[in-house]
Amino acid sequence: MHTFSQYLLLENIFLDLRAANKLQAFALIAGLLERNCQVNRALVYQKLSERENMDSTGLGSGVAIPHAQVAGINEPIAAFVRLQLPIDFAAPDEQPVSELFVVLLPLKTTRDHLQILADLAGMLCDPQFRTRLENAAEVPAILQCLQNQSLAS
Repeated sequence: MHTFSQYLLLENIFLDLRAANKLQAFALIAGLLERNCQVNRALVYQKLSERENMDSTGLGSGVAIPHAQVAGINEPIAAFVRLQLPIDFAAPDEQPVSELFVVLLPLKTTRDHLQILADLAGMLCDPQFRTRLENAAEVPAILQCLQNQSLAS
């Protein structure tokens, strides 16, 4: 089974990101992923924005899962972002979002992306996991929390 945490690198966990809105968040995330994963910043921004324009990736309860297919990558890239201040994501519960689980997928996708999204959905339905994640204040603790939850699922 393909899980979010298996594609999440320590350097792709970003805490206290300052963004005024989701487009600014996408621009900042694209820049960070360009630096860490050698992906094209403009293309990542464009694809995340296009996907968001189709329908909000805000799930509710302060969480969004921005995801998009991006040319030039061979396997999924994952990032976890905790925003300094919550921003509007047009989530169904109309609550602002403070945690983003970002997934970039190769153009030639298999069913892996569905497994990754299902893994995330399962984790996010667990209130104990959500509490552990919210209480994790450091990058290594967040990675550990996500890896432990994926193993338990």
